[in-house]
Amino acid sequence: MIDHPEQVERLMERLGTALPIPARLTPEVQMILRRQRGVTVPADCSVTWISYAGDDGGIICRLEAPVETAEAVFASITHLHFDPRLPFTREIVSYQKHRVKRLRIQLNRPGLTAEPTIKRVSATTLTKAVSCTRDVCPYEFMT
Repeated sequence: MIDHPEQVERLMERLGTALPIPARLTPEVQMILRRQRGVTVPADCSVTWISYAGDDGGIICRLEAPVETAEAVFASITHLHFDPRLPFTREIVSYQKHRVKRLRIQLNRPGLTAEPTIKRVSATTLTKAVSCTRDVCPYEFMT
């Protein structure tokens, strides 16, 4: 088990009531989006939607940037930075540290790679349970 269910539930409730939340993409995610999809997403963005994709996927966030992008961008909360003045930032950082630590342990399992990839899926897949096996959700949902 990667996540603590009670911790996730509490965090999801707090984040859900605070949407939209200002956030900042890590340079690694920006580079992956640019390299794999040719999309330049600014670092500053807002989390407008969250969902829990199970123990393998963790908390997934839909990101909206001030600059319009043609496609929706989703990323794991572990690849986002938040303003330390927000009342729930400590909880997010605690979740991120725990999750990253557990994922590093699991990288020794066969079938997992250290670098995330992004796949396109139809809108109908959005209604199904997303099973993410990497730190960044490997699914990009078409709008």
